[in-house]
Amino acid sequence: MLAAVFVREWDGVPQAQAGWVGFVIILLLALAVVFLYKSMTKQLKKIPASFDEPSERDETKTPTP
Repeated sequence: MLAAVFVREWDGVPQAQAGWVGFVIILLLALAVVFLYKSMTKQLKKIPASFDEPSERDETKTPTP
């Protein structure tokens, strides 16, 4: 039965073709990915190299309640 579906001719059905709208959408998505990548790398550079506790010298500068 499955073979009959593939053998049957598809008269009157237009073949699917890639259009300009799909191409433009893909380009816009790629452009968005590039801008998101640049923004993410910019934000990641702001993160400190280590999240260790501050040294004792830094703790003495902060007032205790």
